[in-house]
Amino acid sequence: MQTASNSQTLTIQLSPEDSERLLAEAKRRQLDAHSLAEILLHESLTELKPVAGADIESLEKLYSFREKQKYYSFWKNIIF
Repeated sequence: MQTASNSQTLTIQLSPEDSERLLAEAKRRQLDAHSLAEILLHESLTELKPVAGADIESLEKLYSFREKQKYYSFWKNIIF
């Protein structure tokens, strides 16, 4: 995908079924598979909501809490 000066090239491995679907849809839209893949990826990414810094901090706290719970549960089962 080369659309901007700071673009990134990605290599993806598609299942045979997904590859066939991509080729069929590209043909239907009269596009090459590369262009269609770029369009579909862009459309999917623009639908995502940006993650705020506060959300990341909350997730980190949640994961930390879950790990502590696993640790305490492990030792609780051994001690008692």
